[in-house]
Amino acid sequence: MSGVTVVQHVPFEGPARLADLLARAGHRTRLVRRFAGEPLPEAGDCEALAILGGPMGIGDPDAPRWLADEARLVEGALARGVPVLGICLGAQVIAHVLGADVVPVPEPEIGWHEVVRAPDAACTPLARDWPERAVVFQWHGDGFTTPRGALRLAASAAWPDQAFAVGDRVLALQFHVETDRAAAEALVAHGAADLARGGRFVTPAHEILGPAERFADLERVADAVLGGWLEALPAAGRDRR
Repeated sequence: MSGVTVVQHVPFEGPARLADLLARAGHRTRLVRRFAGEPLPEAGDCEALAILGGPMGIGDPDAPRWLADEARLVEGALARGVPVLGICLGAQVIAHVLGADVVPVPEPEIGWHEVVRAPDAACTPLARDWPERAVVFQWHGDGFTTPRGALRLAASAAWPDQAFAVGDRVLALQFHVETDRAAAEALVAHGAADLARGGRFVTPAHEILGPAERFADLERVADAVLGGWLEALPAAGRDRR
């Protein structure tokens, strides 16, 4: 068994703070770099699964063919009760597998924006300790709708479906809490065209990389937002060395 399998789509969107949180909690991880052609494991070989973001879209006509393989992996993991975390594109893949819509949002949401916890979030241990309001990092032009049977957890001014939970092991986040300063710098460098288009919900590059306090605050938010999912991981996925 491989511990926590982390699927990375592009070189400039890595696990960042998620890797630190997993290591701190004593979990072994296997990073699968899809951009380098590394193969996905079978669902039965995953003790837990985390799927990161990326600029491609699950519904795009020119989406990489391997996204369909990824959707099948998620489907198999869900069927087996494997803990699954999806961030941005990863969350959209989970939503797609569960029959929800993934569509272009009216206005892209990039940079620092507030999300508000939904009242029902207290009903799941995955979000019971979330702050009522938090400023998080965003970078998306597509958004999901909350799947039928899932619990909507958060909303923002730009898009009402920002997070959902399925049971007490599956967490999908449209926003990023794993982003640290180095990760934000990489996104700004590779997303210049997105930033140049601007918009009501697009933070300028100099503000994205502004005060260090923003990243310190986001680290505390990451502890709260991901804490419930980390607690759902099986002990077998921990490094006992």
